[in-house]
Amino acid sequence: MDSQEQTEAQFPRWKTTQEILENKLNERHHHFMQTLAEIRSDVASNDLKRRHAAIEKAKNKGMPEVEPLVNVANTVKKELIFQLLVPVGQAWETETLALVPFSELQERLQDILPWYMAAEIAKAFEQIQEGLGHFKQYKKPNHFTIGAKLQNRKKIQKMEQVEEGLIRLYAVMGKAYSKLAEFSLQSQATELENVLQSLVRQQADNIRNVLRDRHPDWFLSEMPPIELNDCISVLDFQTPKLSESFFVLPNPVEVTKKNKKELAGTVQTRTLFKKSKTKLMYKTVEIQITKIPYANTIFHDWREEIERSQVQLWNIICQCLIEQLAQMNRKLLEKTEQQAIALTNLPIESDRDR
Repeated sequence: MDSQEQTEAQFPRWKTTQEILENKLNERHHHFMQTLAEIRSDVASNDLKRRHAAIEKAKNKGMPEVEPLVNVANTVKKELIFQLLVPVGQAWETETLALVPFSELQERLQDILPWYMAAEIAKAFEQIQEGLGHFKQYKKPNHFTIGAKLQNRKKIQKMEQVEEGLIRLYAVMGKAYSKLAEFSLQSQATELENVLQSLVRQQADNIRNVLRDRHPDWFLSEMPPIELNDCISVLDFQTPKLSESFFVLPNPVEVTKKNKKELAGTVQTRTLFKKSKTKLMYKTVEIQITKIPYANTIFHDWREEIERSQVQLWNIICQCLIEQLAQMNRKLLEKTEQQAIALTNLPIESDRDR
Protein backbone atom coordinates (compact mmCIF):
# COMPACT_ATOMS: atom_id res chain seq x y z
CA MET A 1 0.00 0.00 0.00
CA ASP A 2 1.53 3.28 -1.12
CA SER A 3 1.58 6.52 0.87
CA GLN A 4 -1.56 7.88 -0.80
CA GLU A 5 -3.48 4.68 -0.08
CA GLN A 6 -2.33 4.75 3.55
CA THR A 7 -3.50 8.31 3.88
CA GLU A 8 -6.87 7.50 2.31
CA ALA A 9 -7.25 4.51 4.63
CA GLN A 10 -7.00 6.79 7.67
CA PHE A 11 -10.03 8.81 6.66
CA PRO A 12 -12.79 6.50 8.01
CA ARG A 13 -10.94 6.23 11.30
CA TRP A 14 -10.63 10.02 11.49
CA LYS A 15 -14.35 10.43 10.84
CA THR A 16 -15.07 8.20 13.84
CA THR A 17 -12.53 10.16 15.87
CA GLN A 18 -14.35 13.37 15.04
CA GLU A 19 -17.62 11.93 16.34
CA ILE A 20 -15.92 10.75 19.53
CA LEU A 21 -14.34 14.17 20.08
CA GLU A 22 -17.62 15.99 19.56
CA ASN A 23 -19.46 13.64 21.92
CA LYS A 24 -16.72 13.99 24.55
CA LEU A 25 -16.81 17.78 24.48
CA ASN A 26 -20.61 17.87 24.52
CA GLU A 27 -20.67 15.47 27.46
CA ARG A 28 -18.44 17.76 29.54
CA HIS A 29 -20.38 20.82 28.41
CA HIS A 30 -23.71 19.29 29.47
CA HIS A 31 -22.21 18.17 32.77
CA PHE A 32 -21.22 21.77 33.47
CA MET A 33 -24.70 23.02 32.57
CA GLN A 34 -26.40 20.34 34.70
CA THR A 35 -24.23 21.07 37.72
CA LEU A 36 -24.98 24.79 37.51
CA ALA A 37 -28.72 24.11 37.22
CA GLU A 38 -28.74 21.72 40.21
CA ILE A 39 -27.17 24.22 42.61
CA ARG A 40 -28.81 27.39 41.25
CA SER A 41 -31.18 28.07 44.14
CA ASP A 42 -28.53 27.22 46.75
CA VAL A 43 -25.75 29.44 45.43
CA ALA A 44 -28.17 32.36 45.17
CA SER A 45 -29.34 31.87 48.74
CA ASN A 46 -28.54 34.29 51.54
CA ASP A 47 -27.77 31.24 53.70
CA LEU A 48 -23.99 30.76 53.95
CA LYS A 49 -24.37 27.06 54.79
CA ARG A 50 -26.44 26.43 51.67
CA ARG A 51 -23.92 28.27 49.48
CA HIS A 52 -20.99 26.35 50.99
CA ALA A 53 -22.82 23.04 50.52
CA ALA A 54 -23.51 23.93 46.88
CA ILE A 55 -19.83 24.70 46.27
CA GLU A 56 -18.78 21.38 47.84
CA LYS A 57 -21.36 19.53 45.78
CA ALA A 58 -19.95 21.06 42.61
CA LYS A 59 -16.39 20.18 43.61
CA ASN A 60 -17.44 16.58 44.24
CA LYS A 61 -18.84 16.53 40.71
CA GLY A 62 -15.48 17.65 39.35
CA MET A 63 -16.51 21.30 38.94
CA PRO A 64 -14.23 23.45 41.13
CA GLU A 65 -14.91 26.34 38.75
CA VAL A 66 -18.27 26.92 40.44
CA GLU A 67 -16.70 28.48 43.56
CA PRO A 68 -15.25 31.55 41.78
CA LEU A 69 -18.59 32.02 40.02
CA VAL A 70 -20.34 32.07 43.40
CA ASN A 71 -17.78 34.61 44.62
CA VAL A 72 -18.45 36.84 41.61
CA ALA A 73 -22.22 36.84 42.20
CA ASN A 74 -21.72 37.47 45.91
CA THR A 75 -19.39 40.41 45.20
CA VAL A 76 -22.04 41.99 42.98
CA LYS A 77 -24.57 41.73 45.80
CA LYS A 78 -22.21 43.22 48.38
CA GLU A 79 -21.34 46.16 46.15
CA LEU A 80 -25.02 46.88 45.48
CA ILE A 81 -25.74 46.90 49.21
CA PHE A 82 -22.74 48.75 50.60
CA GLN A 83 -21.88 51.11 47.74
CA LEU A 84 -25.40 52.10 46.69
CA LEU A 85 -28.15 50.97 49.04
CA VAL A 86 -26.47 52.05 52.29
CA PRO A 87 -25.57 55.64 51.28
CA VAL A 88 -28.99 56.21 49.71
CA GLY A 89 -30.69 54.66 52.74
CA GLN A 90 -28.70 56.95 55.01
CA ALA A 91 -29.86 59.94 52.97
CA TRP A 92 -33.43 59.06 53.91
CA GLU A 93 -32.44 59.44 57.55
CA THR A 94 -35.47 61.31 58.82
CA GLU A 95 -39.13 61.24 57.90
CA THR A 96 -38.90 64.86 56.74
CA LEU A 97 -35.51 64.49 55.01
CA ALA A 98 -34.66 67.83 56.58
CA LEU A 99 -31.06 66.94 57.42
CA VAL A 100 -30.04 65.33 54.15
CA PRO A 101 -26.93 66.75 52.41
CA PHE A 102 -28.00 65.88 48.85
CA SER A 103 -24.91 67.41 47.23
CA GLU A 104 -22.69 65.09 49.28
CA LEU A 105 -24.82 62.11 48.30
CA GLN A 106 -24.50 63.04 44.62
CA GLU A 107 -20.72 63.37 44.88
CA ARG A 108 -20.45 60.01 46.64
CA LEU A 109 -22.63 58.24 44.07
CA GLN A 110 -20.66 59.72 41.16
CA ASP A 111 -17.76 57.49 42.24
CA ILE A 112 -19.77 54.38 41.32
CA LEU A 113 -22.43 55.55 38.85
CA PRO A 114 -22.65 57.70 35.72
CA TRP A 115 -22.94 61.35 36.77
CA TYR A 116 -26.45 61.72 35.35
CA MET A 117 -27.78 58.84 37.48
CA ALA A 118 -26.23 60.28 40.64
CA ALA A 119 -27.75 63.68 39.79
CA GLU A 120 -31.17 62.12 39.15
CA ILE A 121 -31.17 60.40 42.55
CA ALA A 122 -30.27 63.65 44.32
CA LYS A 123 -32.93 65.59 42.39
CA ALA A 124 -35.58 63.04 43.31
CA PHE A 125 -34.73 63.48 47.00
CA GLU A 126 -34.88 67.26 46.68
CA GLN A 127 -38.25 67.05 44.98
CA ILE A 128 -39.65 64.86 47.77
CA GLN A 129 -38.15 67.01 50.50
CA GLU A 130 -39.53 70.27 49.12
CA GLY A 131 -43.00 68.80 48.72
CA LEU A 132 -43.14 67.26 52.19
CA GLY A 133 -42.35 70.60 53.77
CA HIS A 134 -45.92 71.73 53.08
CA PHE A 135 -47.66 68.98 55.05
CA LYS A 136 -48.27 67.70 58.53
CA GLN A 137 -47.22 64.06 58.74
CA TYR A 138 -49.37 61.38 60.37
CA LYS A 139 -47.23 58.51 61.64
CA LYS A 140 -48.13 54.85 61.12
CA PRO A 141 -46.13 51.66 61.92
CA ASN A 142 -44.24 51.37 58.59
CA HIS A 143 -45.09 54.65 56.91
CA PHE A 144 -46.50 58.11 57.40
CA THR A 145 -49.24 59.86 55.46
CA ILE A 146 -49.94 63.32 54.13
CA GLY A 147 -53.31 64.58 52.95
CA ALA A 148 -55.21 67.48 51.43
CA LYS A 149 -58.70 68.40 50.34
CA LEU A 150 -59.30 67.79 46.66
CA GLN A 151 -60.57 71.32 46.28
CA ASN A 152 -57.24 72.71 47.53
CA ARG A 153 -55.36 72.63 44.22
CA LYS A 154 -52.12 74.06 45.59
CA LYS A 155 -51.88 71.34 48.24
CA ILE A 156 -52.83 68.65 45.75
CA GLN A 157 -50.07 69.83 43.42
CA LYS A 158 -47.55 69.59 46.25
CA MET A 159 -48.74 66.06 46.99
CA GLU A 160 -48.32 65.16 43.34
CA GLN A 161 -44.81 66.60 43.52
CA VAL A 162 -43.98 64.19 46.37
CA GLU A 163 -45.58 61.28 44.50
CA GLU A 164 -43.65 62.06 41.32
CA GLY A 165 -40.44 62.34 43.33
CA LEU A 166 -40.99 58.91 44.86
CA ILE A 167 -41.71 57.34 41.48
CA ARG A 168 -38.65 59.09 40.06
CA LEU A 169 -36.45 57.89 42.93
CA TYR A 170 -37.55 54.25 42.66
CA ALA A 171 -37.20 54.25 38.86
CA VAL A 172 -33.67 55.67 38.83
CA MET A 173 -32.60 53.42 41.72
CA GLY A 174 -33.67 50.38 39.69
CA LYS A 175 -31.55 51.62 36.78
CA ALA A 176 -28.67 52.42 39.14
CA TYR A 177 -28.78 48.89 40.55
CA SER A 178 -28.60 47.47 37.03
CA LYS A 179 -25.72 49.73 36.01
CA LEU A 180 -23.68 49.11 39.15
CA ALA A 181 -24.22 45.34 38.85
CA GLU A 182 -22.91 45.46 35.27
CA PHE A 183 -19.92 47.56 36.35
CA SER A 184 -19.21 45.00 39.07
CA LEU A 185 -19.27 42.14 36.55
CA GLN A 186 -16.93 44.07 34.26
CA SER A 187 -14.50 44.65 37.13
CA GLN A 188 -14.48 40.88 37.74
CA ALA A 189 -13.91 39.96 34.10
CA THR A 190 -10.55 38.35 34.93
CA GLU A 191 -12.15 35.96 37.42
CA LEU A 192 -14.83 34.97 34.90
CA GLU A 193 -12.30 34.57 32.09
CA ASN A 194 -10.16 32.33 34.31
CA VAL A 195 -13.15 30.04 34.81
CA LEU A 196 -13.71 29.84 31.06
CA GLN A 197 -10.01 29.19 30.44
CA SER A 198 -10.04 26.36 32.99
CA LEU A 199 -13.02 24.75 31.25
CA VAL A 200 -11.42 25.15 27.82
CA ARG A 201 -8.15 23.61 29.05
CA GLN A 202 -10.12 20.60 30.27
CA GLN A 203 -11.72 20.26 26.86
CA ALA A 204 -8.32 20.54 25.16
CA ASP A 205 -7.03 17.77 27.45
CA ASN A 206 -10.03 15.63 26.50
CA ILE A 207 -9.17 16.10 22.84
CA ARG A 208 -5.52 15.13 23.37
CA ASN A 209 -6.48 12.03 25.35
CA VAL A 210 -8.84 10.83 22.61
CA LEU A 211 -6.24 11.47 19.92
CA ARG A 212 -3.50 9.65 21.86
CA ASP A 213 -5.80 6.66 22.20
CA ARG A 214 -6.94 6.54 18.57
CA HIS A 215 -3.96 8.04 16.73
CA PRO A 216 -0.86 7.37 18.85
CA ASP A 217 1.40 7.77 15.82
CA TRP A 218 0.53 11.47 15.73
CA PHE A 219 2.36 11.91 19.02
CA LEU A 220 5.65 10.25 18.02
CA SER A 221 8.73 12.35 18.58
CA GLU A 222 9.27 12.96 14.88
CA MET A 223 5.71 14.18 14.41
CA PRO A 224 4.59 17.74 15.32
CA PRO A 225 2.14 17.61 18.22
CA ILE A 226 -1.51 18.64 18.19
CA GLU A 227 -1.27 22.16 19.62
CA LEU A 228 -4.37 23.80 21.12
CA ASN A 229 -2.88 26.28 23.57
CA ASP A 230 -3.17 29.15 21.11
CA CYS A 231 -6.95 28.70 21.18
CA ILE A 232 -6.91 29.14 24.95
CA SER A 233 -4.56 32.12 24.96
CA VAL A 234 -6.66 34.18 22.54
CA LEU A 235 -9.99 33.91 24.31
CA ASP A 236 -12.19 36.83 23.35
CA PHE A 237 -14.11 36.80 26.62
CA GLN A 238 -17.25 38.92 26.84
CA THR A 239 -18.61 39.87 30.26
CA PRO A 240 -22.35 39.40 30.86
CA LYS A 241 -24.57 42.30 29.84
CA LEU A 242 -27.47 43.49 31.98
CA SER A 243 -30.42 45.44 30.65
CA GLU A 244 -31.30 48.77 32.24
CA SER A 245 -34.49 47.13 33.50
CA PHE A 246 -32.77 44.14 35.14
CA PHE A 247 -33.78 45.57 38.53
CA VAL A 248 -37.30 46.99 38.64
CA LEU A 249 -38.38 48.50 41.94
CA PRO A 250 -42.17 48.53 42.34
CA ASN A 251 -44.10 51.78 42.26
CA PRO A 252 -44.17 52.91 45.93
CA VAL A 253 -46.99 55.43 45.61
CA GLU A 254 -50.24 54.57 47.34
CA VAL A 255 -52.93 57.21 46.98
CA THR A 256 -56.40 56.89 48.48
CA LYS A 257 -59.41 59.13 48.80
CA LYS A 258 -61.99 59.30 51.53
CA ASN A 259 -64.92 61.44 52.53
CA LYS A 260 -64.80 63.46 55.72
CA LYS A 261 -67.45 65.50 57.48
CA GLU A 262 -66.43 69.05 58.16
CA LEU A 263 -68.17 71.79 60.12
CA ALA A 264 -69.74 74.21 57.67
CA GLY A 265 -71.36 76.64 60.13
CA THR A 266 -74.28 77.06 62.51
CA VAL A 267 -77.89 78.11 62.27
CA GLN A 268 -80.31 79.38 64.94
CA THR A 269 -83.66 77.64 65.25
CA ARG A 270 -86.68 78.88 67.25
CA THR A 271 -90.12 77.46 67.96
CA LEU A 272 -93.23 79.13 69.31
CA PHE A 273 -92.87 77.87 72.89
CA LYS A 274 -89.10 77.21 73.21
CA LYS A 275 -85.94 79.21 73.27
CA SER A 276 -83.75 79.34 70.16
CA LYS A 277 -81.17 76.62 69.58
CA THR A 278 -77.88 76.58 67.75
CA LYS A 279 -77.63 73.81 65.18
CA LEU A 280 -74.27 72.66 63.78
CA MET A 281 -74.17 72.27 60.01
CA TYR A 282 -71.75 69.81 58.37
CA LYS A 283 -70.62 69.27 54.83
CA THR A 284 -68.84 66.34 53.22
CA VAL A 285 -65.40 67.00 51.74
CA GLU A 286 -63.19 64.59 49.79
CA ILE A 287 -59.66 64.09 51.12
CA GLN A 288 -56.71 62.71 49.12
CA ILE A 289 -54.13 60.76 51.17
CA THR A 290 -50.63 59.66 50.12
CA LYS A 291 -48.65 57.00 51.96
CA ILE A 292 -44.88 57.60 52.34
CA PRO A 293 -42.61 54.72 53.45
CA TYR A 294 -40.12 55.21 56.28
CA ALA A 295 -36.39 54.80 55.65
CA ASN A 296 -36.21 51.34 57.21
CA THR A 297 -39.14 50.19 55.05
CA ILE A 298 -37.44 51.44 51.88
CA PHE A 299 -34.11 49.90 52.91
CA HIS A 300 -35.80 46.55 53.58
CA ASP A 301 -37.76 46.55 50.29
CA TRP A 302 -34.76 47.53 48.18
CA ARG A 303 -32.55 44.92 49.83
CA GLU A 304 -35.23 42.30 49.23
CA GLU A 305 -35.12 43.16 45.54
CA ILE A 306 -31.34 42.55 45.53
CA GLU A 307 -31.86 39.16 47.17
CA ARG A 308 -34.65 38.22 44.74
CA SER A 309 -32.42 39.07 41.77
CA GLN A 310 -29.65 36.65 42.76
CA VAL A 311 -31.07 33.61 40.94
CA GLN A 312 -31.60 35.67 37.78
CA LEU A 313 -28.09 37.14 38.05
CA TRP A 314 -26.63 33.65 38.53
CA ASN A 315 -28.49 32.46 35.42
CA ILE A 316 -27.09 35.33 33.34
CA ILE A 317 -23.51 34.70 34.51
CA CYS A 318 -23.80 30.98 33.83
CA GLN A 319 -25.51 31.43 30.46
CA CYS A 320 -22.74 33.78 29.38
CA LEU A 321 -20.10 31.15 30.19
CA ILE A 322 -22.13 28.29 28.69
CA GLU A 323 -22.50 30.11 25.36
CA GLN A 324 -18.83 31.08 25.20
CA LEU A 325 -17.75 27.55 26.14
CA ALA A 326 -19.85 26.22 23.26
CA GLN A 327 -18.08 28.65 20.92
CA MET A 328 -14.69 27.52 22.21
CA ASN A 329 -15.64 23.87 21.78
CA ARG A 330 -16.28 24.57 18.08
CA LYS A 331 -12.97 26.41 17.77
CA LEU A 332 -11.09 23.54 19.43
CA LEU A 333 -12.64 21.00 17.06
CA GLU A 334 -11.88 23.20 14.03
CA LYS A 335 -8.27 23.64 15.19
CA THR A 336 -7.90 19.91 15.74
CA GLU A 337 -9.23 19.20 12.26
CA GLN A 338 -6.86 21.73 10.68
CA GLN A 339 -3.87 20.19 12.44
CA ALA A 340 -4.99 16.67 11.56
CA ILE A 341 -5.00 17.70 7.89
CA ALA A 342 -1.54 19.21 8.23
CA LEU A 343 -0.17 16.12 10.00
CA THR A 344 -1.51 13.45 7.69
CA ASN A 345 -2.54 15.18 4.47
CA LEU A 346 -6.00 13.70 5.02
CA PRO A 347 -8.40 14.81 2.27
CA ILE A 348 -10.92 15.78 4.95
CA GLU A 349 -12.26 18.96 3.43
CA SER A 350 -12.41 17.64 -0.11
CA ASP A 351 -14.16 14.45 1.02
CA ARG A 352 -16.77 16.49 2.88
CA ASP A 353 -17.51 18.45 -0.28
CA ARG A 354 -18.06 15.35 -2.38
